[in-house]
Amino acid sequence: MDKKPHLKLLDAQFDVHRLLSMTDLEDLQGSWFLSSTDEELSLVCEAINRDLLKDTVQKSELGWRAIKVAGPLDFNLTGIIAGISQVLAEAEIPIFVVSTFDTDYVLVKERKLAEALVVLKKAGYVFV
Repeated sequence: MDKKPHLKLLDAQFDVHRLLSMTDLEDLQGSWFLSSTDEELSLVCEAINRDLLKDTVQKSELGWRAIKVAGPLDFNLTGIIAGISQVLAEAEIPIFVVSTFDTDYVLVKERKLAEALVVLKKAGYVFV
């Protein structure tokens, strides 16, 4: 992929949770992403939901910020996440990625956010 997609930093802080059950999910606020496998039930959601989830969370990784890839993205596009993750990996910035039907979200720890924005802009990514 030659042309880099535009990126948008979301305002909210996000948390990544391993859940014990799907209890209380109907009251979630803001953006959230749920995945279920044979091994686990995971939820990525805005930090405003911490109190709501306190009884159903088994384990958490708190304090992420989300960088949204401007979409919608065509399913035939390649290299979008690879390009972003390469730039961040070279700067030793860990990421967590969530995808939806229309786009991708790259999550970066809050403490690494300023550095991530600098290296992405330096690599030619434009924030809108």
